[in-house]
Amino acid sequence: MLWARNANYYARNAWAGALKTAGGDWVLDSPLHNATAHYLHHMLYLLGSRREAAATPTQVQAELYRANRIGNFDTAAFRCHTDAGTEVLFYTSHAVPSDINPVFCLEFENALVSNGNGFVAHLAGGGTRRYGAPEAQGDRKLTQVLEAVRTGETPSCDIETAIPQVLCVNAAQESMPLVRVFPSDMINIEGTPPNQLTWVKGLSHAFIQCWGMGVLPSEHGDMPWARPSRMVDVTQYASFPQSPMLLGGA
Repeated sequence: MLWARNANYYARNAWAGALKTAGGDWVLDSPLHNATAHYLHHMLYLLGSRREAAATPTQVQAELYRANRIGNFDTAAFRCHTDAGTEVLFYTSHAVPSDINPVFCLEFENALVSNGNGFVAHLAGGGTRRYGAPEAQGDRKLTQVLEAVRTGETPSCDIETAIPQVLCVNAAQESMPLVRVFPSDMINIEGTPPNQLTWVKGLSHAFIQCWGMGVLPSEHGDMPWARPSRMVDVTQYASFPQSPMLLGGA
């Protein structure tokens, strides 16, 4: 998913796009941990072994880039493997000229689930199964929380269910602790302050290609701006940060 965000978005507070606060506290603000974080968690939650659980990542690899003048990244190509052996791929950026709303392709043993006009499963034996559009009940999350407070029941997504997404974000920063800045000849700045939009030429098309191929940009073969990152084993991950470059404040 590609959601354009202009200079106002990053100027709205002191921590937007920041790796740390001015006082040295970790923030890790990014599209992976803020505006589009829900859609990464969505995949982990669907892969959970039960209704109250999300799948836990065991390995994480992420390529992190930026075009905006911020402390952290505005663009990420992300891969993880879960404790069930499933590969999860996610591509997100704010450095694009226009929005592309979430596009999913969930591959299961007996069906392929995609979104468009709601969520639709295309069954291996033929036929389809329609699940409807989650956004059609936008207030449902509020009523579920109120019901949990009223009854004392644990909501579907509690703190434990959210931990795998946080683990993914921490490990992504460890995977590429020095965020790669896009080459200057790829960066466009348009509009007038404070509404200037910084975007990267060809990035939307590049990410759509990578998504279709199931590869990270450095694996594509024809994206010279891309740089590989390392795979991080998170099975024993206990605290952030562990990378010497992050520990040194780089």
